[in-house]
Amino acid sequence: TGANPTATGSNQFATNQSGEPNPANVSGNTSVWWTWTATASGSVAISTAGSDFDTTLGVYRGNAVDSLTLVAENDDQNFNAGIVTSRVVFNAIAGRTYRILVNGFRGDVGVISLSITTL
Repeated sequence: TGANPTATGSNQFATNQSGEPNPANVSGNTSVWWTWTATASGSVAISTAGSDFDTTLGVYRGNAVDSLTLVAENDDQNFNAGIVTSRVVFNAIAGRTYRILVNGFRGDVGVISLSITTL
């Protein structure tokens, strides 16, 4: 919760739910979900920087995993520079709840670092 929250976790034994989206059209089958409710409207960055594996990241609206609306998605923040963690930027709306999906690129697993930063 809050304007600039952080979280850590692992997708070591995670699996996908039936009907779950694949951020950036990359299958992973090792997904972990978070929810975040925006405290103010404005530009927000969500990042997996600090995670110790290749991540994909998707941000969605909605309540049913098989009918979510995509807000933003990313595979690699900067593949050419060797940054294989993910980052998205979008305009959040105060009071709206966002579903955040972190997946391992093609099944990668490890420790997840997630941060949300108001810009």
